[in-house]
Amino acid sequence: MQALKISRCLKLYTQITAYPQIMRPLFPCFLWITVLVTGTSSVFAQITTAKMTNAPIADALITGASITEAPTTSSQMPTILVSIAPLATLVKDLWPEAKVRVLIAGSEDFHHFQWQPVQLARLQQADWVVWLGAHQEPALVSTLQRLPASKVITLFANHPERVADQPAPAQPDEIHLWLDPLAVTKMLSILGERWQKTSQAHQQQQIQQQFWQNWQARLLSLGKRPFAIQHDAISSWVQFFGLTQTLAITSDHEHEPGVQQLWNMRQQLQHSPIVCYLQTQSLDPWWPKISTHLAPPIKTATLDLFSASDYPLVDQSYYLGFIQQNLEKLENCLR
Repeated sequence: MQALKISRCLKLYTQITAYPQIMRPLFPCFLWITVLVTGTSSVFAQITTAKMTNAPIADALITGASITEAPTTSSQMPTILVSIAPLATLVKDLWPEAKVRVLIAGSEDFHHFQWQPVQLARLQQADWVVWLGAHQEPALVSTLQRLPASKVITLFANHPERVADQPAPAQPDEIHLWLDPLAVTKMLSILGERWQKTSQAHQQQQIQQQFWQNWQARLLSLGKRPFAIQHDAISSWVQFFGLTQTLAITSDHEHEPGVQQLWNMRQQLQHSPIVCYLQTQSLDPWWPKISTHLAPPIKTATLDLFSASDYPLVDQSYYLGFIQQNLEKLENCLR
């Protein structure tokens, strides 16, 4: 008998929903009638009276859309918005309890970023915004300047300067700083001081120092193995590990190679063979044009330098998990 009553109520509800203009005033009454007729628990009745005062939730119930709760301002951990995914791994290592969100996903084009409504919404909801700086992420400058200065953490205010006792590479990489061990040490210090987590930052720096030293010893025998790369993004690793990079097809994403330049690169590889070619993007329009008729074998590997995937922890560190997966790909390609 109760099942029959519920069926009749559902049929009546279906008929009423065909007329949106009368649905809104009748919807709370209909729910109350359903409670009385079917004997539904008092919990449902409480939901009816409490939630129907919230118009967005009422609309979601009527249209069948998903319901999302409004953000609360209670004693929750802060929401930290980082510009790119690799920075999220550093923040998680330093402040595991915080809610970390990413502005530019690893699958998006870091070099040609354009704001979308969902990203602007994340920006407004964040308690902190962490980014590299104007030189590395110029597309973010004008928007972040409108935010309160106390909300934004800029890791590199100017062109980054390397430590005085470290030899500078011929063409220092000032963009992909999340791959540079020295730059990451500085990032941890800045974040630790800003969030009063200097002890955690120091601990992470020690863990990372040991990690990099272990990998220096691991890659020592492969330093003379020549390789080429799609986009010049790991010059800090070339210097740190003593690797032999003979060719980078693009120095940046703003200056793509032309036909003549690609032909010259192919000629260069014919005279100076390589053992490995590293892609920095899953789609590579240039390597097939260069590698035609080159003497095999040339191994290839695709690096994930923007942390588009979630990786297992290494030494209880999200950042080192991300780095190790790429170093393993590099190592296997050079062997």
